Amino acid sequence: MKNGLTTTGYVLKEEKVSALIGHIVKNTFVINVNHSFPGYYGQEMVEQSVPRSIIFVTKKEHSWESILRAKKRINTYLGMDIDITKTKVSIWNKKYPGIRAKNFSNFEEIEPLQKALIQEGFAMMKSRRFGDDEEALINLKKFYYLVQQEKGIFLDKARVEMSYVLLGKQVNWEVFRKITENVKNNISDSSFDIAKGAFYMDDGIVDMVRIFKPQINIELLREIQKLYQKNIQRLG
Repeated sequence: MKNGLTTTGYVLKEEKVSALIGHIVKNTFVINVNHSFPGYYGQEMVEQSVPRSIIFVTKKEHSWESILRAKKRINTYLGMDIDITKTKVSIWNKKYPGIRAKNFSNFEEIEPLQKALIQEGFAMMKSRRFGDDEEALINLKKFYYLVQQEKGIFLDKARVEMSYVLLGKQVNWEVFRKITENVKNNISDSSFDIAKGAFYMDDGIVDMVRIFKPQINIELLREIQKLYQKNIQRLG
């Protein structure tokens, strides 16, 4: 049975990032996510004239509710349709609170959005400098619009290139990385990007794997689920 489900949750992923220099409020720290979905190599993920994902680093952590309320107001009076959400970024083992923004039409839209966020009370952290293509661990709070394909396997109604398989146990990031490496070395098709996450459902937290692969088939999703569950069971 295919059941529609709307829920919330988070995703934890590793991305290549750099500090954005232009198109921002002067002397603020803004991160450009350069190469989304690095594990997927079905097509070349090249630099684009349209920003994929931007993170405004804030001086302090803000609630997801306050960010969502500001999102609605800002999009209304700017006449935009930018998706913003709460995030935390770890670079060089240092954690930064922030606001992730995506769905820009061009780089020129970034500064007006940042100024609007400042007017809404989100104070920005002062600029930091680091090299291009730095490894960052990004945690995002999100809404999910899901369709269940079969037990433990879901497709994303809003983003058809995304799918999810449920896990039977929580594992930390380093263990998850090692399991993912093992999975990719022992699977029929390794061209997909993986992130770790969880859904808030069934009166609790359900751990999952987020998979990015356009036009993925159910057989590969079953294979991914089986290999992750097999590796997790070995942990005891």
